[in-house]
This record gives sequence, C-alpha cells and structure tokens, in this order.
Amino acid sequence: MTGRTRAALLDLAVFALALAVALRWPGQRPLDGLGWPLLLAGCAPLLLRTRFPLLALAAHSVLAVPYHWLDYSHEALIVPALLLLFTAAELLARPWSWLAPAAVLLITLSARVIQEGGITLGTVGTLGWLVAAALLGAAVLPTRAARSARRAEAGRRAAEERLRTAHDLHDVLAHSITVIGVQAGVAAHLLADPAPLDRAALTETLGGITEACVRARAEVRAALDSLRGPLAEESAQRLPVPGLAGLPGLLNPVRATGIRVDLRADGIGELPPALDVVAYRIVQEALTNAVRHAHATLVTVEIHRGATHLLLTVTDNGRGAPTATGGLGLTGLAERARALGGTLSTGSPPGGGFLVLAELPLPEPA
Repeated sequence: MTGRTRAALLDLAVFALALAVALRWPGQRPLDGLGWPLLLAGCAPLLLRTRFPLLALAAHSVLAVPYHWLDYSHEALIVPALLLLFTAAELLARPWSWLAPAAVLLITLSARVIQEGGITLGTVGTLGWLVAAALLGAAVLPTRAARSARRAEAGRRAAEERLRTAHDLHDVLAHSITVIGVQAGVAAHLLADPAPLDRAALTETLGGITEACVRARAEVRAALDSLRGPLAEESAQRLPVPGLAGLPGLLNPVRATGIRVDLRADGIGELPPALDVVAYRIVQEALTNAVRHAHATLVTVEIHRGATHLLLTVTDNGRGAPTATGGLGLTGLAERARALGGTLSTGSPPGGGFLVLAELPLPEPA
C-alpha cells in the first residue's frame, strides 16, 4: 500500500468519524440543509493536507468559522482539525511547524471565548486536544528528518556503489577484450602463415584466450553480485577478489600477446581490501592502454611499499599518451585513487613511451 493510499484512507476515516459525531453528539444543533455543506466544506481541506499542509490548515480554519458560528456540533469539526494540526506540525519546516498551529489555537480560543462568554471547561478540553495533536506532530518532525537523511545517505551510497561497479566492469571488459583481440590476431597469423604450423605457439595463444575469458567471467560475476545485496554475499565470497596477489594471472595473458612485462615488487605484504583492489585496477588499466593504444613491446610494473604510501609505477616503450576516448579508463582510476586519499598521474617520461604513477596512502599502524 502506497503512502498516498494510506493518507486517503485516513482522510476517509476521519470524515466518517466527523459525520458520525455530527449526527450522534447530543445537545447540539442537528445538521440541516445548511449544516451539511458547511460540514463538507470544513472536511474538504483534508484532501490537501499532505501536499499543502499550511494551505489545508488555513482553509479549514476559515471554512469552519460559519459552521461553529451557527452552533452546529463543534466536536464534529474538531476531528479533522486534530489531523490537520498534526500534519502541519509534522511536515512543515520550522518555524512554520510551530507558528501555524499556534495561530490556529489562538484563533480557536478567541472564537470560543467570544461565543461562550468566557473560558469554559469545554473550551479547555478542546484546546487540550488541539495542543496534544500539534505537539505530537512536532515530536514526529525530527524522526521524519532523520528518516529522510538516512534515505539520502542510502541513495548516495547506492550511487557510489553503481559507479564503482561501472568502473570495475569497464576495467575488466576493456582489459580482457583487448588481450583476447590481440591473441586472436596472433592465432590468425599463425594459421595463415605458409610456414609449417607452430602448434605449440598456437596452443599457448588459444590457452591465453581461454584463461582471459575465464578470468573475465569470474570478475564480471563478482562485480554484478555486489549489486544484488545480502542474498549474494555467500556467492560473492566464493568468487576471486582482485588484488595485487593476482598480478601473475593478469600479466601472463599480456605476455602471451608478445609483450615483455617486467614486474618489480618488493615487500608489498598484506593490504587493506579497498586499496588492494584499486592498485590491481591501476595496473590492469595501464596494461590495457599499453596493449590497445601504445602498441608497446616492453612494459615495466614497479610496486614499492613505503612507510606511509604504496607507490605504483607502470611504464611502457610505446608511442606515448593514449588518445582520449571518452571512457572511464584512467580518469575513473584517478577518481578512485582520490577517494582513498591518494593521487594518480600520467605522462610521457623523457625516454618516450607512457607513464602511470599512483601514490596510495597506507593505513596507520595500530
């Protein structure tokens, strides 16, 4: 049931209660040809209370005046007044959540004092109910604000998670498709070569394609499972989480394309999961650019763990900076590095080629 439906049912129930009170409450002027439309007019602002609470409260205050002045059942219109006061105090921002109910209470008190010639027990009882409704609505206001803040925070986290997954999918698919494309070209060249077929080289190339496909499928599944909520936690735990420990599996398919990849890593040790994943993705994207754009023959990956930062350097001997394609790529990785408090820069070193340099902060020792 939607919130609008619940509000409509509550309005209908309040109107039915007001009608029952007007017809059954003893000692009051019974409804007649004039009383019926005045009662309906006093209840009509209920239709506006959730969208325009201040307008609905003001309209009720005005439309109820002739009804009360002609001495119809006063208790009947107290019922919708209670709901309108509660809604106004709940939905309106301060100071209106206090000023609007206070104004209605002052008008009601003045009208009853003039009509009854002073403050009576009935007047005190009526004001007590109205004050209670206003205070209850004002008490709910902070709770509603807290719920709205939690919903906004949940929406922000969901958007960040979707963006992270988009970056992951881009990195996985771009790298895998690039490697598979190059290896497929090598296989086609081996098959088209008039020289005797080098079966060992062809087997190695096709094996690299298979390995890249299996790895890409596992990483895509892991990325998509992260969007499926708690029900996929057990499945996600069984899938490989990318990290620097998986670099050999990342480098081997690139080496199978004919590119020489030198890895120099000293004392990396255990890393926080978030930092480990980002470091892996940086190396993956740099390798993808080296294969796809730079047409490099040599790539050097250096990873050094310092006292406060993890330093990653990926250089190639290709043709320089890749042409901008408008994709996520290194721009997305720079955003993820900044999210960890680190930096990522790119450029052309003095000897030519292309350089990717990332500096990611390490957590302080406990």
